[in-house]
Amino acid sequence: METKSLFYVDSETIIRSTDENGNPAEGTRITLKDDKEVIMRFRHGLLDGDSFTKDGKLIVQPAVETEGHIEYWREGKLHRDGGLEAVYTDGFTVKEYWENGERKRTM
Repeated sequence: METKSLFYVDSETIIRSTDENGNPAEGTRITLKDDKEVIMRFRHGLLDGDSFTKDGKLIVQPAVETEGHIEYWREGKLHRDGGLEAVYTDGFTVKEYWENGERKRTM
Protein backbone atom coordinates (compact mmCIF):
# COMPACT_ATOMS: atom_id res chain seq x y z
CA MET A 1 0.00 0.00 0.00
CA GLU A 2 1.37 3.40 -0.94
CA THR A 3 1.42 5.99 1.81
CA LYS A 4 3.13 9.31 2.46
CA SER A 5 4.03 8.19 6.00
CA LEU A 6 7.74 8.36 6.75
CA PHE A 7 7.76 5.25 8.96
CA TYR A 8 4.83 3.00 7.98
CA VAL A 9 5.98 -0.49 6.90
CA ASP A 10 2.83 -2.64 6.78
CA SER A 11 -0.29 -3.30 8.84
CA GLU A 12 1.50 -5.95 10.94
CA THR A 13 4.60 -3.92 11.84
CA ILE A 14 4.57 -1.93 15.08
CA ILE A 15 7.17 0.84 15.18
CA ARG A 16 9.44 0.39 18.23
CA SER A 17 12.64 2.05 19.40
CA THR A 18 15.12 1.61 22.23
CA ASP A 19 17.52 4.03 23.84
CA GLU A 20 21.30 3.68 23.97
CA ASN A 21 20.98 1.26 26.91
CA GLY A 22 18.47 -1.04 25.21
CA ASN A 23 15.51 0.28 27.21
CA PRO A 24 12.22 1.25 25.51
CA ALA A 25 12.51 4.80 24.13
CA GLU A 26 10.60 7.50 26.02
CA GLY A 27 9.91 11.11 25.11
CA THR A 28 10.96 13.21 22.16
CA ARG A 29 13.82 12.41 19.78
CA ILE A 30 15.16 14.54 16.95
CA THR A 31 16.90 13.04 13.93
CA LEU A 32 17.77 13.98 10.36
CA LYS A 33 16.14 12.36 7.33
CA ASP A 34 16.91 13.64 3.83
CA ASP A 35 18.61 16.71 5.39
CA LYS A 36 15.42 17.65 7.27
CA GLU A 37 14.98 17.65 11.02
CA VAL A 38 12.39 15.09 12.12
CA ILE A 39 10.82 15.19 15.58
CA MET A 40 9.61 11.79 16.85
CA ARG A 41 7.77 11.01 20.07
CA PHE A 42 7.88 7.65 21.85
CA ARG A 43 5.97 6.15 24.75
CA HIS A 44 6.95 2.76 26.21
CA GLY A 45 9.26 2.22 23.21
CA LEU A 46 6.47 2.72 20.65
CA LEU A 47 6.05 5.57 18.19
CA ASP A 48 3.23 7.45 19.96
CA GLY A 49 2.45 11.15 20.35
CA ASP A 50 -0.05 10.65 23.16
CA SER A 51 0.65 11.77 26.70
CA PHE A 52 -1.45 12.21 29.80
CA THR A 53 -1.87 14.93 32.38
CA LYS A 54 -1.45 14.09 36.08
CA ASP A 55 -5.22 13.64 36.35
CA GLY A 56 -5.29 11.23 33.38
CA LYS A 57 -6.53 13.55 30.62
CA LEU A 58 -5.30 12.49 27.16
CA ILE A 59 -3.11 14.96 25.26
CA VAL A 60 -2.82 14.12 21.56
CA GLN A 61 0.26 15.38 19.69
CA PRO A 62 1.83 14.32 16.42
CA ALA A 63 4.31 11.48 16.87
CA VAL A 64 6.23 12.60 13.77
CA GLU A 65 6.82 16.18 12.67
CA THR A 66 8.96 17.66 9.94
CA GLU A 67 8.67 20.51 7.46
CA GLY A 68 5.20 20.39 5.86
CA HIS A 69 4.45 16.95 7.33
CA ILE A 70 2.88 15.49 10.50
CA GLU A 71 1.84 11.97 11.54
CA TYR A 72 -0.24 10.78 14.46
CA TRP A 73 0.63 7.37 15.93
CA ARG A 74 -0.75 5.47 18.88
CA GLU A 75 1.02 2.45 20.32
CA GLY A 76 3.26 2.07 17.26
CA LYS A 77 0.44 2.28 14.67
CA LEU A 78 -0.84 5.15 12.55
CA HIS A 79 -3.98 6.36 14.29
CA ARG A 80 -6.14 9.40 14.88
CA ASP A 81 -9.46 9.55 16.71
CA GLY A 82 -12.59 11.35 15.60
CA GLY A 83 -12.23 10.86 11.86
CA LEU A 84 -9.29 13.28 11.72
CA GLU A 85 -6.26 12.83 9.47
CA ALA A 86 -3.37 10.76 10.81
CA VAL A 87 -0.95 11.78 8.03
CA TYR A 88 -1.01 15.38 6.83
CA THR A 89 1.70 16.03 4.25
CA ASP A 90 3.01 17.59 1.03
CA GLY A 91 2.80 21.04 2.53
CA PHE A 92 -0.39 19.94 4.29
CA THR A 93 -2.26 19.35 1.01
CA VAL A 94 -2.57 15.54 1.27
CA LYS A 95 -4.51 13.88 4.12
CA GLU A 96 -4.54 10.19 5.01
CA TYR A 97 -7.04 8.83 7.52
CA TRP A 98 -5.96 5.85 9.66
CA GLU A 99 -7.37 4.00 12.65
CA ASN A 100 -5.30 1.44 14.56
CA GLY A 101 -2.89 0.96 11.66
CA GLU A 102 -5.60 0.54 9.02
CA ARG A 103 -6.03 3.10 6.28
CA LYS A 104 -9.57 4.41 5.97
CA ARG A 105 -9.22 6.95 3.14
CA THR A 106 -7.02 9.60 1.47
CA MET A 107 -7.90 13.11 0.40
